[in-house]
Amino acid sequence: MDIIFTNRAKETAQTMRTFVEKSLAEAKRQGETVNIRLDNNGQIIATIGTASQSQSLSSGYSINAANPIEECLPKENANNSEDFGAGGAISAWRPGLSGISGSGYFTACGARDYCGAAVKVETVNTFIACIKRGRNARWEKL
Repeated sequence: MDIIFTNRAKETAQTMRTFVEKSLAEAKRQGETVNIRLDNNGQIIATIGTASQSQSLSSGYSINAANPIEECLPKENANNSEDFGAGGAISAWRPGLSGISGSGYFTACGARDYCGAAVKVETVNTFIACIKRGRNARWEKL
């Protein structure tokens, strides 16, 4: 069962990371800002202009405030990070540059407190995927 729960956590983390990066790239292509957020129904949603698109997370996974910062972000970013969660993260668009400033994370957890996260590092414009294998486990980068 641990293998199944671990694979679902990995799938959730990779789904969130890939969806966020694709949404940022599409917003940049369109010259728009994007608001990316999680909802309580296990969906990650991106709104670019007036159009929205969504992606389902692994079965049973939903928004959670589990904090992956201590293991998944460099220490210099940890104090300035935020839970993007339901409030969402908004990218700024400027000619030649687009992205979410600062550092933060989206997290979703499922059965037995196995969690996946997409974590934004302040100094780069990409996200990393992290998982946690149970309530007392530490976060791991994928």
